[in-house]
Amino acid sequence: RQGRGEISKMAHQARIHATTMSQILKGDRELSLEQAALLCEYLTLGKRETEYFLLLVQYEKASNSVLKKILE
Repeated sequence: RQGRGEISKMAHQARIHATTMSQILKGDRELSLEQAALLCEYLTLGKRETEYFLLLVQYEKASNSVLKKILE
């Protein structure tokens, strides 16, 4: 299947199993900040793109409305 190799490459970069990466991409699991940072390198995101992506990951992981409001 097309794209399966890319998932494996992304998983390797994020230092996780390909199954876990697949679950993350499907929305069944969340990225850690460390995994997200490694994926930013893999995707060759610029500094501002990386900061924004990491902020999105933090926002998604925020467990209460106070923290979400701070991150907005």
